[in-house]
Amino acid sequence: MNICMLTSTYLPLVGGVEMVVHNLATALTNLGHNVYVVTHYNKNRKFEEHYNYRIIRFGFKGYGRLKLTLPLVIMTLALAVKRFHIDVINIHNVYKPGIWAYNFWHFYKKIPIVGTPHGDDVQITPQIGDGVRLNPKLNRIVKRNIDICTRLISISPSMRQDLEELVVDSKKIMDVPNGIWVNKFKTKIDKDKTREKLGIPINSTVLISVGRNHPRKGFEYGLEAVAKLRNEGAELIYIIIGRNQEPLIKKAHSLGISDFCITPGELKATAVSEFLRASDIYVSPSIVESFGLTTLEAMGAGLPCIVTNVSGSRDLVSNEHGVIVEPANSMKLSKAIKLLIENKSLRIEMGSKARKEALNYDWPKVAKKYIDVYREAISANLNDQRIAKTIPQ
Repeated sequence: MNICMLTSTYLPLVGGVEMVVHNLATALTNLGHNVYVVTHYNKNRKFEEHYNYRIIRFGFKGYGRLKLTLPLVIMTLALAVKRFHIDVINIHNVYKPGIWAYNFWHFYKKIPIVGTPHGDDVQITPQIGDGVRLNPKLNRIVKRNIDICTRLISISPSMRQDLEELVVDSKKIMDVPNGIWVNKFKTKIDKDKTREKLGIPINSTVLISVGRNHPRKGFEYGLEAVAKLRNEGAELIYIIIGRNQEPLIKKAHSLGISDFCITPGELKATAVSEFLRASDIYVSPSIVESFGLTTLEAMGAGLPCIVTNVSGSRDLVSNEHGVIVEPANSMKLSKAIKLLIENKSLRIEMGSKARKEALNYDWPKVAKKYIDVYREAISANLNDQRIAKTIPQ
């Protein structure tokens, strides 16, 4: 199968969407399919030479200011469809890439479009002003984009609920989660040596959170919980990995815990995995989550997870794998952390069960489910075209 994946954000920027597209493209190629990732111009292309799939970039330096994005995307997609005989287009995020696909669809309706929402393109959280659909005009655009999708992929039960509010026919929605590479966590490591290498105190309990700093992530509640526990004498270190950490560094300093926080910024996936395996407890203090991909990574690394009772997180983590607490509540969060700090055997038991659960999300398994969706979309699209031909114009 020849698959085009369309995304408005991509590597070397590291985030949930970027890693999902890269890993899915890799897994699909490993299964014998041809994958073409279409995305915007980036001057740094050196990182692409080791990928097993093809990246097609549109644009040039300054093209956005000239308002050439849409015509360049349409032209690039048209050329890709013709040259590589594309069978299906999978858009990742139904807002901006959805706009591109919507406009392309009007020129070329023979190629089915599969939409994969990833978060704030569909989900809305009014209390923190998060979600493009809070804007009535953008909400109409998202609904319009979704309408031209032959199939929609729901990455979590909570995402399905959001999608069901937006579609006329819920049969268009198919459930496929995000994934992780289980194999990378199979080899054992020397935890002490890894901590020494990464500059992590060997004898402290190590908490870790991963993600771009954004109000939806709630990292400030994690910092407040750590400050409370440090004031009570707990020997712990808090690692936060991701972009935009300056506000968190200031917050840690104001709380008097900057000496006990490690904030390395944005890291490559291999480095993130190393930090996860050197830690003891994963903390996700999110206000909202579409899936909780970093939580799943932590589960694969064998960590017990403390998460909030929000969409995405509660879909992944049960009381067997960790502790679920009320969101936006540093007091409840500190109590959950304290419980796992003081009970090592419980940490080990939960971590072991978390690793077993993560096996269900291995990328090869997830990629096969995507292929099932693509095949169904192709079949449905052909059927729609046959029906259209029988209707008198």
